[in-house]
Amino acid sequence: MSTNGSKTNSGRTPVLREIFSEVRSMLLPVCEELADSETEQIIQHVLSVSRSDMFVHFRRTITGRDHDAIIAIARQRCAGTPLPYILGYAYFYSARFIVTPDVLLPRPDTETLIETVLKNEPREERLFADLGTGSGIIAATLNGENPRWRAIATDISTGALRVAKKNCPANTVFACMDRFFAIKKLPVFDFIVSNPPYISRKELAGLDRSVTGFEPAAALYGGEDGLDFYRYLARCGGFLLKNSGSIYCEIGSNQSESVTEIFTKNGWCGISLYQDLAQRPRVIAAKKRSSG
Repeated sequence: MSTNGSKTNSGRTPVLREIFSEVRSMLLPVCEELADSETEQIIQHVLSVSRSDMFVHFRRTITGRDHDAIIAIARQRCAGTPLPYILGYAYFYSARFIVTPDVLLPRPDTETLIETVLKNEPREERLFADLGTGSGIIAATLNGENPRWRAIATDISTGALRVAKKNCPANTVFACMDRFFAIKKLPVFDFIVSNPPYISRKELAGLDRSVTGFEPAAALYGGEDGLDFYRYLARCGGFLLKNSGSIYCEIGSNQSESVTEIFTKNGWCGISLYQDLAQRPRVIAAKKRSSG
């Protein structure tokens, strides 16, 4: 099939089934087992059709303009750019969110963080802080599940906050700051939630270029051993929480012992670990010790 987006070598107008095969062959060396899925996503995006409609009409003919658009996206993907950055959106917790290279791409592991908060916090009115909000998916998802909750979302990146503002509900307050340094140390929050940078220097060097070449390094690197943000939160987070308020953090799968020790040494109680779908420790929850 030619790639000029008009006709096949035999002069026929190409059909969707043929374009699917063409794109899949292009993506296979880059995406491997995800080639089928990403081919589907590209075609669905360009043609604005559902997955079921795509296959029902697998023999429909495709215009040259649509063919060109599909091939252009496939070429970008073959060059290494993650597909959500090309499309401009990604899915998380069954919802679609805007993403740009200013923010990390949503990952299924973070759903464990959402589920942990929902399991432990009452549905009544709550004010919470989302440290390092990035695309805003955590604040937006928690607010979507509990509209009576309100979030203050912080990030050091203005680019990330621009994205988060598009993803979060109108009652979300945004603050551009390094950690919580610009917030007075007053016990105003019912809980704090964070998916902080937790990649160590050694791990960062070993990450695939599809991550380090496109996703923001500041949202990945957590210091020499990856634990800098947990030390900060364990030391300072309690000043911002009401009595018996809780903190919830995503952690690396090999960090459970280290992070538990950090929070224990800083006086937190009720420390619990929660596993992701692969049965790896993925979230730590801890309570501020009551002063009463």
